[in-house]
Amino acid sequence: STGTVIVQRRNMGANALIGTAARFEGKWYIPLGASVLFVELTTIAPPLTRQFYYNGTTFTDNTSAARQVGGTAFTLLSGASDFAYWGVTTYTFTRLGFDILTAGAGATVSWQYWNGAAWTALTVTDGTTNFTVDGEVSWTAPVDWASTTVNGIAAFYVRAVPSGVFGTAP
Repeated sequence: STGTVIVQRRNMGANALIGTAARFEGKWYIPLGASVLFVELTTIAPPLTRQFYYNGTTFTDNTSAARQVGGTAFTLLSGASDFAYWGVTTYTFTRLGFDILTAGAGATVSWQYWNGAAWTALTVTDGTTNFTVDGEVSWTAPVDWASTTVNGIAAFYVRAVPSGVFGTAP
């Protein structure tokens, strides 16, 4: 979990576990010690369940590298028929962070989500500028976002779609 300290609360209950997020008066808190001191979170980042790269014929599972800050570099997109998928099994999510090793060039990126019937355009704020710089891609979770199966794993997925072939693959 990640977040920003806004306010500290005391005595939220004897049953709170240290380090486990707890909901209190409509907000999320992390107890820092024996139900005595809590730090309010503004954001709880869900654990990434899967990251797949699809090159038009084959899936590559990059989940392990994608879960780690500064993990092993992997190709995000390259060809015109490629897709990059990110999924969380238990609930929807609203952002992804990227550490770009090689700036992409030659194509733009659009984003989609599964609405239960089809892949649908997702309006994003792209802080990576089409995978050219480190940053965050964020969006508002669509109300009709549904779980789907990609490469045998059911999750709530978003996918990146290239406008064409990248001259330099990110």
